[in-house]
Amino acid sequence: MFYFQMYDLGIKPTVRTYDAFIKAIVPKKGPEYGIEMVKQMVKRRLSPCNSTFAAISISCSKVFDLDLAEAFLDQIHKNYKKLIDPCNALLSACNALENPERALQIFSKMKYLNVKLNGKTYELLFNLFCRVNVPYEDANIFSQDILKQRVREIEFDMIRNGVKHSSYTLENLIRALASEGIIDELLQYLSLAEKLFTDAYPGTLTYNIVLHAFVKAKENNTAIQLFKKMRSYEIPLDAATYSIMLFSCSISNSPKSAYSLMSLMFRNGFLPTSCIYSNLIKVHIADENFNEVLKLLKQLCEDKIEAEVVFFNTILEEASDKAFIDVVEFVIECMHREKVQPDPTTCHLVFATYLDQELFSTGMEALQVLSMRMISEDNDSLQEKKSVYEHLIHSEDPNIELKICEIFNTGDENLAAALWNLRWCAIAGDNISWFPKESPWAKRVSIFYDSCKGRI
Repeated sequence: MFYFQMYDLGIKPTVRTYDAFIKAIVPKKGPEYGIEMVKQMVKRRLSPCNSTFAAISISCSKVFDLDLAEAFLDQIHKNYKKLIDPCNALLSACNALENPERALQIFSKMKYLNVKLNGKTYELLFNLFCRVNVPYEDANIFSQDILKQRVREIEFDMIRNGVKHSSYTLENLIRALASEGIIDELLQYLSLAEKLFTDAYPGTLTYNIVLHAFVKAKENNTAIQLFKKMRSYEIPLDAATYSIMLFSCSISNSPKSAYSLMSLMFRNGFLPTSCIYSNLIKVHIADENFNEVLKLLKQLCEDKIEAEVVFFNTILEEASDKAFIDVVEFVIECMHREKVQPDPTTCHLVFATYLDQELFSTGMEALQVLSMRMISEDNDSLQEKKSVYEHLIHSEDPNIELKICEIFNTGDENLAAALWNLRWCAIAGDNISWFPKESPWAKRVSIFYDSCKGRI
């Protein structure tokens, strides 16, 4: 408003006027407004301030236009005192986009320009460059060595620039070490965080990250000691904390410890979540206690706790490893009655379970039923889809597989996987039925489920 009033009064805006206006408008309206104002300045033969370019560069980073953000960064004079702000904004955008390669280019430019780094920079560097194999591959001694070297280099640079660790840099560093399972250093940095910030211990999230790393590395005793420390420090325990410790109980095959944890959880006012149920069920599968598994699944349904297919797949994986066909069939029927559609992982786990027991024909029948349920749980809907997709299952056209692959490209992976399974069943000589409820296997599993629920 004031900008336009100046025009009405015949006052020509100066470079400082444009700078103030751009810094005020760009954070709310976006970088295109600032870019347009810069064009007006150029027409009037006015040279924008460094702070003008910085404001537009930061705004471009916020909308993840890295090329434009870097282009405006390049126009800022290297002696500009606040050059670190647009640089950090660019690094932050690279972090959000998971683009460490681009971040490395920007960091190299910052070093070339002798930009004085601050705590925010190092917080971002630990996030950007301290992930090696995880989450794309499992950690190994090589990735752990690479991470240790990167940590040493970043910390050396911090010392050189006189920057000390903050709660944020330590949290990101701890997260990186935990992801690669570097236990000794993890303990050292957690201890450092506790010493540096005695007035405010690391939060629940940080402790949970460390706790999960210990459990994943099967350092159960260390995990128990940390859990006790969290309680003694009065760190608030949340559902994730209990879930991690229950997972530890499943690894160590300690059902008594699991129930003690559940008792503590109830006393602290937490109600079990699907994740809690999942880990508690794993404890009983590890203990080969079939009846307790069925009781917990029954309780899950009665408590009306919504569970997604990943929850059931987790249990199926454990049951399949133990060759618990009864548990596998109970879980599958529980999914069906709770209207949770299977996915390709479900099909694989169930088929593999039967195959390991040399029950090939049963596995094929189960695969066919589950594939139909992947397409739809509703019989009427299945009949509609039959007319559309049946030819893909039985066609002898050599290019028919490409048409099924096209369904993958549309994003409907479950439908495509189901059609692949059914086509494979047809090629193996099975008669494909679009009425899964009529399958003898489905009827038997349903009867078995009812009989089990009646006994528990």
